[in-house]
Amino acid sequence: KATVAAPAGKPVWLRALESARPVLYDVRWPLAVVLETGRNGVKVGLGDGRVASLDPGIARGKLQPYDVVRVKLREGKGSRDEKGLRAEIRVKPSVQGAALVLENRTGRILAMAGGFSYPASQLNRVTQAVRQPGSTLKPLTYLAALNAGLQPNTLVMDAPVTLPPIGGVGDSWSPKNYDGGGSGPTTLRRGLEFSKNLVTARLLQGGIADKAPASLKRVCDIALEAQIYAACEPYYPFVLGAQPVRMIDLAGFYAAVANEGARTAPYALEGVERDGTPVYAHAAREPVRIGSADRVAFYQLKTMLQGVTNHGTAAALSRVSQFVAGKTGTSENENDAWFAGFTNEVTVVVWVGYDNADGTRKTLGRGQTGGHVSVPIASAIFQAAWANGVAKTPLAPP
Repeated sequence: KATVAAPAGKPVWLRALESARPVLYDVRWPLAVVLETGRNGVKVGLGDGRVASLDPGIARGKLQPYDVVRVKLREGKGSRDEKGLRAEIRVKPSVQGAALVLENRTGRILAMAGGFSYPASQLNRVTQAVRQPGSTLKPLTYLAALNAGLQPNTLVMDAPVTLPPIGGVGDSWSPKNYDGGGSGPTTLRRGLEFSKNLVTARLLQGGIADKAPASLKRVCDIALEAQIYAACEPYYPFVLGAQPVRMIDLAGFYAAVANEGARTAPYALEGVERDGTPVYAHAAREPVRIGSADRVAFYQLKTMLQGVTNHGTAAALSRVSQFVAGKTGTSENENDAWFAGFTNEVTVVVWVGYDNADGTRKTLGRGQTGGHVSVPIASAIFQAAWANGVAKTPLAPP
């Protein structure tokens, strides 16, 4: 909240509200000024002259007349006048989020949000932060398996597996599914749709190459050529998204999947002028084909990711799965919640989590997965993109 003095004039409270200069100037929550805090409750005045009853929430007992607060408005049932108008106080969240929209064909950044508010934090979580991508990285392993000759309907065991130490050094690896259990024989497609860790791990055991370390290297080769990473950490949890990634690099890979293997370089600046004179113009580049996996494998992966949005972990998008494919991701202990997906025209990536500024990982809470947290945000972004002229055309049928 901010407190302002009541200037001379009429009405006093409206002038006070108009003179307020909120610290978080880029947050589009309505401003309101406290009018009274007596036994009749808290009343606030709005910028359009209306008065609303306020539920002060955590600010109860702390508000004074002429305090300026952010509010969320809701109309009373059946009311058409301000008597039924109510407001809830809004406070700056401690959780953070970021989102990116890329044009698949060119790599042009159409929209980017690097955090909740720039005045509150100048860190751009799209281009500067590195976070564990969780299962949004799994498509890399499936791509390597498809390129090795497996098919979407190939049966794989969703059952416990233990991989030996790489080079005989360190511990063996025995991953678990998010829900702990295994469902037995399942198809490659279903393993991706429902984000089965055990299926992903088993692909390293003969599904891609004869030996697990060689399989891991092939997955890494694709990651490097796709420019998701500059170097891969040589350990098995890599395939489950244990190595942190920049959102913009992950988005570049998903745009390449949408393009069936052709990668574009994300960019933000079209040009720069000084006093009307051009000093920089973006040079359009042809997409570069990722050669470590063939186009057929990319196409198959694309259709499998459409199954994720149709009835898998991103089934909240099922009504638009004809147009959207993608993958959810949740890092260990729900520290990060992701969704990365695409249409024929754009790629959208969403991340939600707490900053680990002090080195402490903070959980979003049990069950706060990418499917529950980030998919609804991505859904709203896709709808906004279509409403603003992005073509809404069906993806190739699976």
